[in-house]
Amino acid sequence: EKGKQFTIDEILPQDGHKLLQQYGRFIAHTQVRGAKLSFDTYLIGSEKSKQFSSYICHLPETVSYIQRRSEFRIPINAPHFVQVTATHEQSNQVLRGHAYDVSINGICIVFKTPHVIKPGDQLIQCQLELSTKETINFMLDVRHIESTSPGSIRVGGSFKELSPSSREIISRFVRQMERVALKN
Repeated sequence: EKGKQFTIDEILPQDGHKLLQQYGRFIAHTQVRGAKLSFDTYLIGSEKSKQFSSYICHLPETVSYIQRRSEFRIPINAPHFVQVTATHEQSNQVLRGHAYDVSINGICIVFKTPHVIKPGDQLIQCQLELSTKETINFMLDVRHIESTSPGSIRVGGSFKELSPSSREIISRFVRQMERVALKN
């Protein structure tokens, strides 16, 4: 039935093309805009041109869609690094780092500091300085901690006490980073 099918037009790595044709089954485990997506389907047919192959598959009966947060966080890569300073409320330690990713609701920051922060802690007097020289002040509810290398941690959390003008600046910055990501 035409309404219960979809087309896959690119498979990476290239070995996947042979495997799909050989077994007629496609099992996907991927990440789309921060959400983990899994499904399996069966091949109906294929179309081939000189440049690429595409595959017509049955619409999956079920799709697993797992997302940790309400908004996708866009990665921040060079040359768009964003410096961040914050104070760990519990220890009063001043932390310096850079934003790893950001959304309109939260941020992930890499700090060069020992693992002193834990989920549930607050980062206060946080300041984010964008390349446009705009500064955003906020508090952060720490939700996730991850050691990235000896002496460095990645801290994820949600914004608190973010003014409407700061929220608009972050929204504009997220849209800009999405455009940069689409170009790459």
